[in-house]
Amino acid sequence: MNNILNDNISLQKSHTCKNQYFPVLEWVITEKCNYNCLHCIYAADYTLSAKEWTLNEAKKLLDEAQQYGIHALTITGGEPLLHKYFFEIAESICQRNMIIQELHTNGQFISQSTLNCLKETGCCPLIKISFDGIDCHDWLRNQEGAQRETLRTIQLCVENGFRVNVLTNVHRRNIKTILSTAQLLAEIGVHKMHVVRTMESSRWMKTAGSACLEAEEYYACMLEFIHQYIKSGHTMEVDIHQIISLLPKLKKYHIAYSEYQNSEYASASFNHKRILLAADGNVFSCYPVFNAKDGKYFLGNAKTEGLHVALEREKNLSYTISPDYWLFFEKRYCNRLEKLLYNWQKLN
Repeated sequence: MNNILNDNISLQKSHTCKNQYFPVLEWVITEKCNYNCLHCIYAADYTLSAKEWTLNEAKKLLDEAQQYGIHALTITGGEPLLHKYFFEIAESICQRNMIIQELHTNGQFISQSTLNCLKETGCCPLIKISFDGIDCHDWLRNQEGAQRETLRTIQLCVENGFRVNVLTNVHRRNIKTILSTAQLLAEIGVHKMHVVRTMESSRWMKTAGSACLEAEEYYACMLEFIHQYIKSGHTMEVDIHQIISLLPKLKKYHIAYSEYQNSEYASASFNHKRILLAADGNVFSCYPVFNAKDGKYFLGNAKTEGLHVALEREKNLSYTISPDYWLFFEKRYCNRLEKLLYNWQKLN
């Protein structure tokens, strides 16, 4: 008996890793994309290089990530399903007893065979799909028929047992349809809807700057949306960036996490407890989608230096509250939110 116990104990020795900060890695495996989204630095007509990870580079990176204590990855792009070796990369992740926590996609390349391949590989990630509102999705994605294809994909994923989260960029052109969009997604079976204000990236301001909501407009519109959504009786969870997470089934909520990296347009709330690894190997402490100056949050290059070098640098970064989020308190939107949610039962 003692020998058996000793053998079991030896099999369960802990694996100690130096990484104390980021168990999750957000990984841009390719910059290639088939859409020309008006707000995105990876748009097909905007990306200059369309870099991506080779299969050998990806396997080497995964070995290092595993040794460093990273156990989960979010796979994104560009459009990750455009990568020639997407399924080989997915299989390599599973072989290392790591998981694909989320797959970010525009949905156009998801078919029944795609979902079957994911299941066969051993992956059942949360699928995060962008959908920007009824009668507005085609415009923002700059792609005719995108709305039809995206809704088809969402329904297909739900029918196959995959959890689906939808990311919706809100702006002046779709603000009036956000409630009806949320209701449609809830009826399809979407697990959660994330609503974010389309931020002032250089591309967005050039292509559709007049559609950009000011921070205070966003807060006012979202408070009205919260009120109407609660009254609708739907149970789909809703995250509203910089404001709140609603859990209607439980009639509970969480106020948004308020810590941000001290860098222009850079938000750690996108990547709390994770880092972003770009297609060229550059490592960032938050998502560089808003064209902030790289030097403020660039940590190193995983291809040339190794992932461990960048992770060791991250611990020295400082965080603060963003100016936009500070307005939420200064202008007393927080008080209005508190009154709105007081005694949730009366709103139904």
